[in-house]
Amino acid sequence: MTWFKKIIPSIGLLVGMILVAIGAIMLLSSTFKLLFNVSTSYNDYYVCESRYNPTLEKDIQLEPQEMQDCKEKELAREQENFIQEKTSNIIDGGAFLVVGAFFWIFFWRKNKED
Repeated sequence: MTWFKKIIPSIGLLVGMILVAIGAIMLLSSTFKLLFNVSTSYNDYYVCESRYNPTLEKDIQLEPQEMQDCKEKELAREQENFIQEKTSNIIDGGAFLVVGAFFWIFFWRKNKED
């Protein structure tokens, strides 16, 4: 039964290390993407190509200026979503770090006692 007492703190220690590693990677990745403004744009602006007119029951092509304005709005919205997503990832990474550090320290002390 002594091996069982040694396995639990070792598993807890390993879980803590893994959580700290995940949290650190999330924090670094999201922070660097925000700092260097690295966003992957998947938007091809299909929304801006035409507008559906329910009266005529067909799509109406936009004027060049309307299309440009629409693309600028979509780009601004995409940038805002990117910042919100990365900020959320930073918060999640911080939570992983805190919980992982707690596990790591708690089970490291347990392991040290045995």
